[in-house]
Order: sequence, then C-alpha cells, then structure tokens
Amino acid sequence: MSTRRKTFAAREDLIDTVKEIARRKGYSLYDYVNELFEAAIRAEKTGYSISGVVEEILFIKQVRESGFILVPENVFQAMVKLAYTRREEALKAWWEAGLWMGKSYRAKYGGEAVSRFRDMAHRIFWDIPELEVSSIGDEVEIVVTSPKFSQEYAEVFKRMLEGLLEGLSYSVINSEIIGKTIRLKGRLRNV
Repeated sequence: MSTRRKTFAAREDLIDTVKEIARRKGYSLYDYVNELFEAAIRAEKTGYSISGVVEEILFIKQVRESGFILVPENVFQAMVKLAYTRREEALKAWWEAGLWMGKSYRAKYGGEAVSRFRDMAHRIFWDIPELEVSSIGDEVEIVVTSPKFSQEYAEVFKRMLEGLLEGLSYSVINSEIIGKTIRLKGRLRNV
C-alpha cells in the first residue's frame, strides 16, 4: 500500500466540517479523510454508494426507534401461528400495532403520511414482494401479495393494515383476503 500523498480540492465548508469532526474524534485531518475514503471504497465494492449506506443506516435507526425488531422468518411464522391460537387477542394486537404506526406517521409526516408509509413498507416488509399503495382523491387502496402468507399471517397482517388506515384517519370501506392477496380500501374521514 502506497503512503504517498496527493492533494485534492473540495468545498471549503465541507473541509471545515470534516476538520471539526476529525478534531472532536482525536484524528488528524489526514487520518480522518483516509478513513472516509476507505469507507466509501468499501461501500462501492459491495454495490452501495456511501450516501446509500448512510441512508440505510438512518432508516434502520428510525425503524428500531419505532419499535421494530429483526426476527428470523421461520421463528416469526411460528409465532404468528402460536399467537393465532388466541385469535381475537392476536388480531387486536396487530390492529393496535397498525393504529399506532398510522398515528405516528400522520403526526410525523402529515399529508405525506401515506406516501411515506409506502416507501417504508417496501423497505421493511422483506417477506412481501408485492405491496402497492395508491391514493386517488380521498381514497387509498392497499394491495399486498405474498407467496409466504399462511392464512393466519394474512389475517393478522390485514388487521394491522386496517389499524394503519384508521391511524391515518381513513375509514376502512373494503377489506378482504383472496388466496395470498390482501386488498383494502379506505376513505379519508373528516378530521
């Protein structure tokens, strides 16, 4: 590995900020800039840009702060089946989780809550390959399809989405499961 140095140009405000961060961390500017470059190169080699990595880290932080956890899929599916032995309690718990999520999205994002949920859902529900959220006027439609849906999982997930719509100030006007597809439609309530 070469230890020769090269000079490069960057915006003054960025250099000043990087200098301050390096100072706070007890690094020289040289060492800190090299660490940044190494991290950017490592990210690019794995197919990510450094800004993409930062975005993912911030997303995971937001999801964790929202109360989500990572669980192995087979354990999750087993827990859904086990919880479903107490069907009404399981459905209520999933509905309440959706309600809480909807209210928190509405409080945090206001009129953008539905689109922000759509963006989040594509990134967090890894086991669901098809999730469409569309808004037309004062109505919203959610269509979810997953080959991994058991009857129990589809039913509790539908209840979570119903709670989500309620939390986003929508009245559920249609909610059904057809095979491995969940379809919901909601109409905005006068709040």
